[in-house]
Amino acid sequence: MEFITFNNTYLFIIAALLSGAVLAVQYSRAGKGLSPAQTVSMTNSKALIIDIRDSEQYQAGTIANAIHIPMDQLKARAATLAKDKAVVVIDQDGRRAPAAANLLKKEGIEDVHYLSGGLVSWLKENLPLKKPTGAKKLK
Repeated sequence: MEFITFNNTYLFIIAALLSGAVLAVQYSRAGKGLSPAQTVSMTNSKALIIDIRDSEQYQAGTIANAIHIPMDQLKARAATLAKDKAVVVIDQDGRRAPAAANLLKKEGIEDVHYLSGGLVSWLKENLPLKKPTGAKKLK
């Protein structure tokens, strides 16, 4: 009986290490989470800001110069984005942005980041939002 519990301990450790490695790989693919201050810096360095929220949330206010591409349209429109430009994905609360960043990486955009905590963290830092005046055109 001791043989079974001894082997199971090693199997459990191996399974835990493998699952941790899989999670680490997935996390590294999603890009880097940025603080609001880092996002401001990226914005100032001409990074492309993509707001993946729905239209109603976007119209309520977004980061200046953000382009609105709802999450359900992101894969289809990824080909229109510059592959050589840094991208920062923003959402409402930071839950969907890592998945969107991962999708953009899979579509060939190398330098992808996301705002950790979404616009909730942005507003906690008392940073401004801008009301969109119309659809932003991609250049």
